[in-house]
Amino acid sequence: NHFKIFYDGSHGVISEAGSGALKVKGDDIRFENVSGTETLRITSDGKVGIGSDIPSQKLDVNGISNFSGQLRVSDGSTSTPSVAAASDTNSGLYFPAADAVGLVAGGSRKLLANSSGITINNGDLAVNGGNLDVSEDIRHIDNTNTKISFTSNTISFDTAGTGRLSILSNGNIGMGTDIAPHKLSVKGTISKISGTSGVQLVNISNDGSQNGTISIMQSGGVERVKLHSSSASYFNGGNVGIGSAIPSELLDIGGNTTVASNGR
Repeated sequence: NHFKIFYDGSHGVISEAGSGALKVKGDDIRFENVSGTETLRITSDGKVGIGSDIPSQKLDVNGISNFSGQLRVSDGSTSTPSVAAASDTNSGLYFPAADAVGLVAGGSRKLLANSSGITINNGDLAVNGGNLDVSEDIRHIDNTNTKISFTSNTISFDTAGTGRLSILSNGNIGMGTDIAPHKLSVKGTISKISGTSGVQLVNISNDGSQNGTISIMQSGGVERVKLHSSSASYFNGGNVGIGSAIPSELLDIGGNTTVASNGR
C-alpha cells in the first residue's frame, strides 16, 4: 500500500491505495470512501455535513444517527426549543430548569414534566404525586356544556349547560340547586319509580305556590293518597289505622280519641 499526496486536477488529495481519500478544494475539506462517494464535508465557514455536501448548520446529518452516550443540547426556551424540527423551529423540547423538560407547540408550552409530576398547558391540568389537578373544568371535547366544575370548594355537575348536582364544602348535596342547607336538598320533584314498569309510585313535590305535597300512587300510577301542606289531603287507598296495624274500617283508631268540636 502506498500513501499518496497529489493534485487530481481539481482537488488536493491525500489517499492510500485501496482506501478512501481526503480532498481539499478551496476552503472545503472533503472525505470520500473507496468508491469515491463523499461521506463528510467541512465547509469554509466551519459547518460539518455528514451525508450532506451542503451543510446548513454547524452539524448537518442526512440519515439515521446513533449515539451510545448522552446527546447534550442547550436549555432552549419556549420560543426557541433546543430540540426542534428544521421546518418548525418554535415547536419541540426545551429544558427550563434542573430535572425538568417542557414540550412546546407554536412557541407556547403545552406540557411540563419535572420531579413533582406533569403539568399540562401551563397548569390547566397537572399530575402531582398521583393527584390529578385541574384549574377549571373537566369537559368532553365535543360537548363542552356537559362538565364537572371545581369552584370555591364546590364540585358541580352540569349537563346541557345547566347545573344538575352540587357538592358543597360542608358535604351537603344539592340536586337542581347549589343551595343545600341539609345533607340532601332537592329542587324539583323526587320520585320513587316502580322497579318493573317505571310508573311513579311516590312523589315528593310542591304546587305552584311552593306548598309541599306528597303523593302516593297505586301500581297503575293512579293517585290514592295525597298530603298537602296548604290544601285538601286525602286517603283513598283502603282502610286507615291509627294505633292499629290491621284496620277493619275506613278509619280504625286503637285508643282514646278526642274531637275538639262537631264530632259525631
